[in-house]
Amino acid sequence: MQILIGLIAISVIMFIHEFGHFIAAKACKIKVKEFSIFMGPKLFQFKKGETLYTLRLIPMGAFVAMEGEEEESQDDRAFCNKPVWQRAIVAFAGSFANIVVALLIFTLTFFSTGYITNEIGSLDEASGAYQAGLREGDMVKEYNGKKIRHALDLNVYMYAANDKPVTIEYERNNQSDTATFQPVHYPQAKRYLLGFVPRANSGLESTVVDSVNTETGAKRAGLQSGDRIVEIDGNPIKDRKDIAAVMDTGKGDEVEVKVIRNNQTVTMSIKPYLETTPEMYLPGFYFKTAKGGFFKTIGNAWRYTFSNVRSVYLSLGWLISGKVSLKDVMGPVGIISTIGSVARQPSVLIALQSLLNTIAVISVNLGVMNLLPMPALDGSKLVILLIEGLRKKPIPQEREAMISMIGFVLLISLMIFTVYNDIMRLLGNR
Repeated sequence: MQILIGLIAISVIMFIHEFGHFIAAKACKIKVKEFSIFMGPKLFQFKKGETLYTLRLIPMGAFVAMEGEEEESQDDRAFCNKPVWQRAIVAFAGSFANIVVALLIFTLTFFSTGYITNEIGSLDEASGAYQAGLREGDMVKEYNGKKIRHALDLNVYMYAANDKPVTIEYERNNQSDTATFQPVHYPQAKRYLLGFVPRANSGLESTVVDSVNTETGAKRAGLQSGDRIVEIDGNPIKDRKDIAAVMDTGKGDEVEVKVIRNNQTVTMSIKPYLETTPEMYLPGFYFKTAKGGFFKTIGNAWRYTFSNVRSVYLSLGWLISGKVSLKDVMGPVGIISTIGSVARQPSVLIALQSLLNTIAVISVNLGVMNLLPMPALDGSKLVILLIEGLRKKPIPQEREAMISMIGFVLLISLMIFTVYNDIMRLLGNR
């Protein structure tokens, strides 16, 4: 089920991208031969006007086939015979559609669930941030001299942080000040979870199930809201910490769980799932969330989208500089696995909201990555069109084909590498 969810989500993202090309091509009166959803053999087709619309067998991706896109054509409405500026619009439209749709999704979800502000909502009193003087209500403005437009910016910057002290500029009572402190280091960790949300964070009520995450062994075994967990594999449970202690000693095998339900003892076997958290540095405080305000919500969604766009270029820079390892690069298998994992949520509504947010984030990443000036990407086409515009004549078709071939080989090589990374990560070797 998770793989299917991931494939469908990836296809939606790619459909948005190709639909952007399609709409732009139609607007520029370019002849579109085919618009297809999915890949492989045709399952269904119909023709409207000059365009063939098809549904194909393999549930992955989409594509637009335009006259004169990859070959020479004498048709006046062929892509290759259109002015440079129109071809540039078509090339840019796919990425533009990805980013615009992501912005719309963020806006809708923020209206529904609320959004994160730049205001500190809570601090760990043992953290360096608290010791340096930061308090609840402070507005974070800068991180090591870099402007924080959205709370996401801080998370992105700290992803590449190390054990060196960081400096936060903040505002309190309309006055600016700075705090320098050591970030909190969390090493990579792997743990097995039952898959439920407790009614409380500690005490006896923390053993009571508030909700059960979907797509988990706990859900399939029949764990229900209101169940009080009293025993796991013969170990008595009196607090949430007892559950964690038992699960930490396990190796992922099924565990026997006893619960009290309606004053009766119910025994079930639950297959835990593995959650892997990467190594990270965190500031030691958490931002406050807010909900409501039409313009505030839209503004926050815009800043969040912009931060996602910028994070792609920052990540690429860190990869080149070595701040981030190539082992952290995620490919199609990892992306599908990540999208599918959002199904493990306490309710269908939360799962849907998480899925939409994940689709939007990946949509932004796809859109931005496609604008990079690499062969076979839309960014490369834009560079070629820029050169053509400056030269006042097109680049020879054979040279453009050679550039595309080189890009295709590089992309396939990168895909093989990222797939290997994904498999090693899923197997727990990374």
